[in-house]
Formats: sequence, C-alpha cells, structure tokens
Amino acid sequence: MKSITSRISLISSILLLVVVSCVKGMDMKEEISTSNSTE
Repeated sequence: MKSITSRISLISSILLLVVVSCVKGMDMKEEISTSNSTE
C-alpha cells in the first residue's frame, strides 16, 4: 500500500509541474504576441 500511495503522490506532483510549466509557457507566448502587436 505504501508504495502505491507514494507512486500516486509522485505522479501527481510531476503532473502538477507539467501543468504549471505549460501555463507559464502559454503566458510567455501571450506576452510576446501582445508586445509584438503593440510594436
């Protein structure tokens, strides 16, 4: 049981990191596109 719970927590933390990195990437892309349009 312990190994299963630890595995789930590890997977969830990795998924969280991936989602956060994806969101940050989207924000950066939006900022770049907006700055280019203003220029």
